[in-house]
Amino acid sequence: MASFGCKRLLDPFTTEEIVVASVGERKLLSDDVEYIFTENMTTEDSLVILESYINMWINNQLKLERAELMFSESQEDIDNMVEEYRNSLLNYKLDQHYINKNIDGTITESDINDYYSKNSKEFRLDNVIVKGRVAIIPESYRQSVKLLELMKSPNSEKQQDFIDICDKNNFQLVNFDDWVDFSKLLGYLPTRKEESYTKLLNKSEVQFMSDESNKYLFNIYESKNKGDIAPIEFTKDKIRKIILNQRRVDVIKAYEDSLYVKAKQANRISINIYKNEAESIDSLIVDSL
Repeated sequence: MASFGCKRLLDPFTTEEIVVASVGERKLLSDDVEYIFTENMTTEDSLVILESYINMWINNQLKLERAELMFSESQEDIDNMVEEYRNSLLNYKLDQHYINKNIDGTITESDINDYYSKNSKEFRLDNVIVKGRVAIIPESYRQSVKLLELMKSPNSEKQQDFIDICDKNNFQLVNFDDWVDFSKLLGYLPTRKEESYTKLLNKSEVQFMSDESNKYLFNIYESKNKGDIAPIEFTKDKIRKIILNQRRVDVIKAYEDSLYVKAKQANRISINIYKNEAESIDSLIVDSL
């Protein structure tokens, strides 16, 4: 690594053009390093940052020298790769320009419902999903039987009593009113990864588990099996992304077609795929092999 005495380092805020470092014919100028400094830096800090940057630059130049020496025969391939990357980057920036200028980013519930109604069969579930709730009660709680009965009751007032008791005693009550993976609900229960718990899905009533510390009251309101068509609520985010992506594609296709038509009308496009009028594309390809 290069090492510099403070007196030999340039003033990072000078306006004079200075060769800060060099490797062979390659030079690092003071203008090249201006961006690494900020006005609130102390002189000591700026010198430390400058030394680090110079070391990094020297290492990069040495590696480039070695790479150019070792892969000189591949220079044409590398140039082609650089050109392809440059073209790809320019095309991407142009696409983003037209997308930002023309895309409608508003996706309504009607848009989502319409897409789902036409394409619902495309949304098959990869996992079991459920709606339900879990209450975790300390093993020492003496009124757990009463709490279980309240949780089982269809009466709205008793359901509210159940919630109030949980709140009052700081019992953990987790509601899954929106669809979630079954594994997420199981994560609140004393389950084992190697066991299957699909049997729990067939019971609509309140169920019960326990371990040394707690009792777990839970019920599963609804479930959908792997391979079923996913409910629209579970697919909304995915549909939004699909619609937005399709709009991006449409914007790009529209301006590409416009560019093509204008260039064609101006006689700036020439396509020569035949050797003569009698030859087909297939024969031209064969001739080129």
